[in-house]
Amino acid sequence: MVAHLTIHWSGTVAFDDHDGTRFAKVREGLAKVLFRRGIPAAWVWCRECKTHTDIVHSHLLFHLPIEYRSGEKLSEIESHIERLVDRHGDGILGEFAVRLEIWPDPDGLYLIKGGGPNVWKLFPRIRKAWRTGQGVIHGKRCGISQNLGPAARLTGRDCHSKNKGLINSGCGRPPGAVEPKVMTHRSLEWSWGSTSF
Repeated sequence: MVAHLTIHWSGTVAFDDHDGTRFAKVREGLAKVLFRRGIPAAWVWCRECKTHTDIVHSHLLFHLPIEYRSGEKLSEIESHIERLVDRHGDGILGEFAVRLEIWPDPDGLYLIKGGGPNVWKLFPRIRKAWRTGQGVIHGKRCGISQNLGPAARLTGRDCHSKNKGLINSGCGRPPGAVEPKVMTHRSLEWSWGSTSF
């Protein structure tokens, strides 16, 4: 997952996404855009706000194949994302509203910086400057796509625990690999504690 999308809702006419519904619609639309190109919707997302304000901004770290990481295909994906934010944010006011960056070697730590002291202890590599409260979030703070969720991980483990790590016709995957899911037009998501949509 190398593409890091940041949406500052304060740069849209809607100005805020207090309950996360606008961001959910953007993710659903992006899943359709990726699906039409044969790209699985594999992502991790979070919603944050500064402690001194109630305005939410959103982060999405997602997979893009190599051929979509530069040039015309990347521009195409960027324009689709801007169109989705424009539609669900009731219009874009400033160019800072949508930012898509391609990272050569992302570690995803930026997305979990607001997890609090317990998360900071589990992930000591999170920069000290990032270790601040991320404000009050109404609704879900973070989540992952279904093909990265616990059901997908469990499917990969079940096969190998039954077959003792052997590859056979019923499994066909190396140990530790996750079974690919059949992709649908909707991106169902899983997050800690509840489901969305």
